[in-house]
Amino acid sequence: MKRFLTTAAIALSMTTAAQAANHTIMFAGNYWRVTHMACNNDGNPMCMMHSQTTFGDGSVGVVEIKWVKAYPFINLSKTNWHFSPDLQVPFTVTLDSGSRIFVGVSKNAATVPNTMLFANVVSDEGSGWLEAFASSGTMTITFHNGNEPKWSIKMAGSRNAAQSFRSCIKLLDENGAPAPQATSPVDDPDASSQPAPSKPVPTAPIKKPKGDSI
Repeated sequence: MKRFLTTAAIALSMTTAAQAANHTIMFAGNYWRVTHMACNNDGNPMCMMHSQTTFGDGSVGVVEIKWVKAYPFINLSKTNWHFSPDLQVPFTVTLDSGSRIFVGVSKNAATVPNTMLFANVVSDEGSGWLEAFASSGTMTITFHNGNEPKWSIKMAGSRNAAQSFRSCIKLLDENGAPAPQATSPVDDPDASSQPAPSKPVPTAPIKKPKGDSI
């Protein structure tokens, strides 16, 4: 199976000085970044592999693969998304090896000015997802409802990011903390020519997923 993370390495633009001290960047190259968090909003250490893509209207979509001891989950967000929390939003992630359908749950957090979607990955499939991501040359996210366009994620740097992400997961298992690593310059993503999106249309209220920490 192929890896399923998102495009372009994302800067932690919305962190405070205190939050920045909580983050250690383990890898940054091309369109991907890996960050170790000493403590997430639930008080747990967490690993993040994340990227972003810019659309023609200037909005930015962010994909994050997150891992808290024993289980992975996906976050999607976009700077022009604003809709009610706890709503069900189905989407499909397509990699070179095939597609998988997820049901995201919307959440509006005080630390993030736009709506985020959270979707759990079955814990015993997390390693397989990581392998799929690492070996994939393409990644597309398609929303089932509404007029949100497809997200085409650039995968340059994803293989090295996956390797660093595995190292971060090992630290979680060992209750360790990483030393800061040297990073390479991060390329700016190209502006997409896709039409200006509005948002995916949610369907029904649903209980928020287990892994909903930011």
